[in-house]
Amino acid sequence: MLCQALMPKPDLLILDEPFDGLDVASRAQLAEHLAELAQRGYTLAIIVNRFDDIPEFINHVGILTDCTLTRTGTLEAVLADALIAQLAFSETLSGTALPAPEDPLHTPTLPADQARILLRDGVVQYNDRPILHHLDWEVLPGQHWQIVGPNGAGKSTLLSLITGDHPQGYSNDLTLFGRRRGSGETIWDIKRHIGYVSSSLHLEYRVSSSVRHVITSGFFDSIGIYQAVSDHQRFLTQQWLELLGLTSQADSPFHALSWGQQRLVLIARAGETPGTADP
Repeated sequence: MLCQALMPKPDLLILDEPFDGLDVASRAQLAEHLAELAQRGYTLAIIVNRFDDIPEFINHVGILTDCTLTRTGTLEAVLADALIAQLAFSETLSGTALPAPEDPLHTPTLPADQARILLRDGVVQYNDRPILHHLDWEVLPGQHWQIVGPNGAGKSTLLSLITGDHPQGYSNDLTLFGRRRGSGETIWDIKRHIGYVSSSLHLEYRVSSSVRHVITSGFFDSIGIYQAVSDHQRFLTQQWLELLGLTSQADSPFHALSWGQQRLVLIARAGETPGTADP
C-alpha cells in the first residue's frame, strides 16, 4: 500500500495509523523507511493514537482533541505538555465502573481452580508446514497473558483455536472452560465465555450499521441486529455510549467513526457478549 501511494510521487503523503497491527521489528523497519522518505524531501502527515507511535524524525506535532488542534509545535515542546495532559486525563478515569452485565444471574460460573484454556502438544499445519508445533499452554483464572511474536508467527492461529473458529481445534487435545473440544459442545457454548476483539472482526464489520447497533449486537453475538432489543439492553448500550463519549454519534454510521473510535466500539460490543461481564 505504501509503494502504491508513492508511485505518483505525491507532494504530500498522509499515513493513517501506519503502525497498527505490525510487530516490533516491522514497526521499526517501517519507521526507518519513512525517515528515509523524509530525508528525500517528502512532506509527511502521520496520524497516530499513541504518543509512542510518533517516529523520531517527526519535527512538528499537533494534538487533536474534540475536533480541535489544542496544541501544536515542536515534538519536544508538545510532548512535554501532552504527557501532562494525558496523565491528568487518566486520573479522571480512576474508579470508572463498567456497565453491568445484562443478567448477572445468568453469568456462567466456573470452578475457581479450573483452567480456562488447556492445550497439550498442540499442532496446526497447512500442507505439512507447521504453524504451531507441539505447543503446551495453560491459562489459569486471574492470569493475564500477552502473546508476542513477529507477523506470521501463528498468534492469530492460536487464538482461533481458542475461539472455536479453527477446524484443527478438533484434532488437538484442547480443553476450554472445562470441556474437551469435540466432546459435543457447540461453538456457542465456547463463545458465551469469551469477549473477543480482533483486527479481522474489525475489517469484516462491513454491514451498514449505526454505532448504537454495533454495541447492541454484542448481546446477540451477531454482526447486525436480527432480534427484538429489550429496554434493559437499550439502557446498557446507552451507558456504554456515555462511557466512550460517543453519545452524540450514537446513530451515526459505524464507518463514519475514526479507526480508533471504531475499535473502542468493538471493545464495548465484546463487553456485551452473552454471559461475559468484562471485555
